[in-house]
Amino acid sequence: MMLNKYWVAIQTAFLLLIVLWPFKIELSLPDIIKNTGMFFCIVGLVLMVVAAKTLKDNLRPSPIPKVGGELITTGLYSIVRHPAYSAIIIMVFSFSLWTGDAARLMLSACLLFFFNAKSKMEEKKLKIIYPEYVSYQKQVNKKFIPGVL
Repeated sequence: MMLNKYWVAIQTAFLLLIVLWPFKIELSLPDIIKNTGMFFCIVGLVLMVVAAKTLKDNLRPSPIPKVGGELITTGLYSIVRHPAYSAIIIMVFSFSLWTGDAARLMLSACLLFFFNAKSKMEEKKLKIIYPEYVSYQKQVNKKFIPGVL
């Protein structure tokens, strides 16, 4: 149980660092890139709301699935296995582009690696709780980005 708290604390720390990072490493980006970043930041937020609404009571910040929950395989979960993580990844990378900050981009990349590690642990637990998760994994073969990752 203590390990769960570390996962949540690290995730929270990354998100706070990305939003509140005080030392900007300026990226000279055209306005179209910054505006696109702002747009996709909003897209990520919408995707996060949709993913959370789909999970309903199954939504948890820790990588341990809810006891007595159900395996969700519909909606965004029929496209990628971890759409809530995808949404956050989209938001933080887009926010980094919007602000034109290389430091935030690096922190966003670290968060992506963190989510990859967290999802591996989560998927081990999901396979134990839901034997059908193995076939779901084969059917939906990307964790975060359709056709890519």
